Amino acid sequence: QSTVVVGSSSGLMNFPIIQRQLEETFATDDSLKNFKVDQISRDQDNIFIEFTVMTRLDEVKTDKVLLN
Repeated sequence: QSTVVVGSSSGLMNFPIIQRQLEETFATDDSLKNFKVDQISRDQDNIFIEFTVMTRLDEVKTDKVLLN
């Protein structure tokens, strides 16, 4: 969604929209379930999203990704 980042500084990013879009994206993947954003954080100009998701084999995966 162009209103999330374009023309905005990282301090003005709309984190609830990002979280909702991630949840909607993971909801369409039948190999994953129970997606949850654990934390959204900023370190200088970097924005990180930590999340947890369960695989169809009931393995819980946690990861941290950098938005750039």
